[in-house]
Amino acid sequence: MITVLTNLWNSITDPSVVINGLLIGGVYAAMAIGFTMIWGVVGVINLAQGDLLMLGAFTTWTTVGTISATNHPSFGLFVVGLLVSMVAVGVLGYFIQRLLVNQVMRTSKFLTLLLTFGLGIIIQQSALLYWGATPRSINPSVPGPSNYQFLGATIPAERLLIFVVAVLLTGIFYVFLKRTRTGRAIRAASQNEQAAQLVGLDIDHIYSVTFAISAAVVAVTGGLIGMAFSFQPGMGNAYTLKSFVVVVMGGLGSIIGALVGGLLLGLIEHLGSNIWSASIADAIGFTALVVFLLVRPNGLFGEADD
Repeated sequence: MITVLTNLWNSITDPSVVINGLLIGGVYAAMAIGFTMIWGVVGVINLAQGDLLMLGAFTTWTTVGTISATNHPSFGLFVVGLLVSMVAVGVLGYFIQRLLVNQVMRTSKFLTLLLTFGLGIIIQQSALLYWGATPRSINPSVPGPSNYQFLGATIPAERLLIFVVAVLLTGIFYVFLKRTRTGRAIRAASQNEQAAQLVGLDIDHIYSVTFAISAAVVAVTGGLIGMAFSFQPGMGNAYTLKSFVVVVMGGLGSIIGALVGGLLLGLIEHLGSNIWSASIADAIGFTALVVFLLVRPNGLFGEADD
């Protein structure tokens, strides 16, 4: 016990461990933003979220590979790949919600679990048939140095970029939900569906737009993850589970909660991996989930049920 506490203290006071944990948390936060929007607004737990992330990574990789003649494309081409991925997966998300999920929701929201689970398998197997099982990666030329030094910690440029994008996405969608007409319509639908219908809102369209935004965000995240880590068609399940943990920790439907929950999960996992072993990182994360469900079931920024 004393050894564990000593290792914990050494890890907490080591800037390298803390900073790299937060950077990993930035990845979790970016992918959980879309997940919390769907769960909080539509009331659907999207079990295909990780597979849409995977699809975003492969779409970005394919776009960049099509328009670039080298294995190290310019950062501008990489951004183009992200934009193509965002639009393509976002449109797919709109029609998934509009044509499939909305229809099933009219019978039972519980059945949407089975639907999104099945859609995830279809997306995964389709990617396996088209792209194969070989792990891929995207290697753009990131402006500036490949690593940064801060408080004695070495920070890879790719992970720092993902972290910055996660913070930017949080700010953009917080403003979007609070200040835009569509954002206010989404919040109205999440708070009282019947009242929103009475004032003339097309609930099916609002839900579909929410799903499209979620899919677009997670597609961009997938492309960014492909820049820092290798990816393959079977990667989606792990990221879906991570999103679930982050949303529970941060609070259902909270964009700020997704950011804080992601950072917290990344930090907890990295500290635990440093103390024990990286092989039990998932177990550490789900232990944190159980603790949050017992101590603060509504999450850090979630609202208590009436």
